Amino acid sequence: MSVLIVGYRRKNEIKLVIQSVSRFKPKKLYIAMDGPKDEESESLCQSARESAVKAVNWNCDLRTKFNTKNIGTEFVTIAIDWFFLNEKEGLILEDDVLIHADFTEFSKKFIHKKNICCISACTFENELKTNIQKNKYVFKSNIPSIWGWYSSRYLWKEFRNFKRERKNPIIYFFNLKKKIGFWQSLVFAMCLDYIDRGKLDGWDYEFAYFAITKNKKTIFPGICMAQNIGNSELAEHCNTSQDLSPKINPDKINFEELILKPSLNKFYMRKQTMNILMKREYKIQAVKGLISFFIRKMIKFWKNFLNIFNKV
Repeated sequence: MSVLIVGYRRKNEIKLVIQSVSRFKPKKLYIAMDGPKDEESESLCQSARESAVKAVNWNCDLRTKFNTKNIGTEFVTIAIDWFFLNEKEGLILEDDVLIHADFTEFSKKFIHKKNICCISACTFENELKTNIQKNKYVFKSNIPSIWGWYSSRYLWKEFRNFKRERKNPIIYFFNLKKKIGFWQSLVFAMCLDYIDRGKLDGWDYEFAYFAITKNKKTIFPGICMAQNIGNSELAEHCNTSQDLSPKINPDKINFEELILKPSLNKFYMRKQTMNILMKREYKIQAVKGLISFFIRKMIKFWKNFLNIFNKV
């Protein structure tokens, strides 16, 4: 059993993450931490690294990758590359995601099934139908979540070899719409457009596009098995007082009655995005992005038209 934890400068959060991992004591633990951006971050990074190593209180093969320079978002993919260079499969956590003690055992039931992208731990279980016996329920989605996820070297290598052809967001939208809902397709399409224009660095959206368009399914448990605690002032991408995810369900998985042939849950998928449920502001931003795209196209058209007209 192997676990990768990717972190940066949050000593309290990474300590809690490792404490949650200590409940099932993996034999191999990989800790990858990006380097400081500036002098202010240097002491925070050092404290976080010390906190992480000190929190490992069980016998395991501990391996660390502590960068001296800051790489940023790309460091996550570099860390996962390092992890899968050494492991055939395993659990991947960032330094703000707590994990349920049963999740790795749960994941091993499904990781080798055909066309599985990953097993995702963070289920918004209140969005499931009420008649479901959640601790034995399992379902598929076309959309992955990376708030606690289990995957394989084979799948990760396939993703890393995948070269997305740059297209306009309308084409992205229709490619995605074949597999997921209208609003999810629009949000993903505009995020990919932002990436193409250098306004967003989002490997996770690249991963989602790969999974969706290549028909790779994600497995979800019926109970919430991961909790995001990253809404602090040291968060890189999210600073809010609101809970980002449900709390981990304390129930244990009912392995004796676990559904081993899960089906696609379209009811859940209609509300799902990459990590959290579809929110109104996501839709608004997607529409703004689409309007901006058409305005840019119109401006470009008129510039070309005027250039041709002036040459006549």
